[in-house]
Formats: sequence, structure tokens, C-alpha cells
Amino acid sequence: MINLSDYQAFFSDIDGTLLDRKSKLHERTINAMRQLPMPLYLISGRSEKAMRGIQKELGAEDTLITLNGNAIMQNGKLLYQGPSLEGDILDEVLDRVFSLYADKVSINAYDPFFWYANNISDPHTIYEINVVGFAPDILFSSKDELRGRKLSKLMFIGEIEILAEIKKRLKGIQGIEAVYTHPDFLEVLPIGSNKRTGILKAAELLSIDLKKSIGAGDTEVDVPFLDEVGLPLLMGNSKEEIRKENYTLLDTNENDGLAKFIEENL
Repeated sequence: MINLSDYQAFFSDIDGTLLDRKSKLHERTINAMRQLPMPLYLISGRSEKAMRGIQKELGAEDTLITLNGNAIMQNGKLLYQGPSLEGDILDEVLDRVFSLYADKVSINAYDPFFWYANNISDPHTIYEINVVGFAPDILFSSKDELRGRKLSKLMFIGEIEILAEIKKRLKGIQGIEAVYTHPDFLEVLPIGSNKRTGILKAAELLSIDLKKSIGAGDTEVDVPFLDEVGLPLLMGNSKEEIRKENYTLLDTNENDGLAKFIEENL
């Protein structure tokens, strides 16, 4: 049995970890997270706005590690922002993708404060609206409308085969990393911007010893931050290839794996 009181902080991913496949938060999970004997910090690919309701339901801390570690927010205030997609790098990504795929996938862009989308009637965009509970802040119809901005990430939502084509087309662009955060979600991040850098900065700002902290996640984008904590927890719905010997493997998100772990170790 693990003594949870030995740890200073609990960092948790949201989608696929706290939420089920329908992006719902189970009552059992809410009750378990609220019983934690240490502060709970959320770390997610979501924006602050898309995390705030979940944070309040769980009684988590106001400080949120957002956009896969690119920005740390506290009640609308930007505490930290990592590298951005901007200038020639952003232009090259847009040039390689927009003309061929703008009508085939939902193209979404994010900075710490705004969500940009190219087509609000696209079924993939509608899906994301339903997941986060609000519409994009800004609509754009051409890649030129994104030029000159400093973006935290780009996200393409679409069919698996099309996303694979996009990832292949982006290969070779210096300064970016293209990763799947879901089979239907391909995210483009600036190099040096990930959940590891986000949690390291948060630990610095909050004076937290990560080796005395717990982390929970479910996908490849969570691995960098799980490797920094003293007790890494991996959901049972994770892919086999990201599992490691030092990770504690839990039950799936559908079966309240994280809640079960907390209940068993309180």
C-alpha cells in the first residue's frame, strides 16, 4: 500500500485519465480526487477555459498547466508561456497543410487566451465544441489570418488516414513536433514545449519537489511529465508501447481506474 500523505502534490491529465471516452467526469472520480491529502494540479492539452469547469468540480488548484505544457494560467493570468509556433516555422506548416486539407479536417489553433477554428460547421469542430462546452473564440477562413501570430499549438481533427498524411507532410520541418493526442487528433507543438517543460516550470513557480509528487496520464504526450514525478501512474486504456516498468498501471478510465487507486491508498 502507498501512503499518499508522503507526497506533496498530485498532477493529473484530464482526457482519458479523469474523463471517460465520452468526456464525462464520473461521480466516483470527483469524490476520490476531493479526498486527496495533497493539492491537485491539472495538466492538459486543453486551454484554461476548457479546464476551468473540471478544476472547480474536482476542487483542484487554480494554477493550471494548459496546452500540453505551453502555458501556465491562474484565473486568466498568464504565469508562463513556452516557445511559440511563429514566423517562418508557422508559415511552413500552414503552407504544407492548408491548401490540401482545409476542407478535409478541422484546423484549430491556440494561444494562451484564444481558440481559433477554420470551420464552425465542420463535424469535427462540432465534436470539439461539445467536448469543451463552448465555441471557438475566433473563426478564420484562410491561412493568412494565422500568419504573424504566436501560437501555442495547432490541432488537426479528422480521419486517421488523413492525419497520417498530414504528419508525413510535416516531416522535416525544423522546430516542431507532431504528436497524436487521440487517434483522431494530431497536434503540432513547438520544440521545447511539452508537459515535461510545463511541469518543471510549475514546480519551480510553486516550490514543489516533483520526486515527492504523483502524476497520472494515458497517452504519449503524458510520458515526458510522468518521467519527472516520483510516482507515475498510467491508465489501463493507454497503449502498450508507452508502458514502463516503473509506471504503476491502473484500471481504465471507463472503470474509474484513478479513483480506485486513490480509494485503495487513502
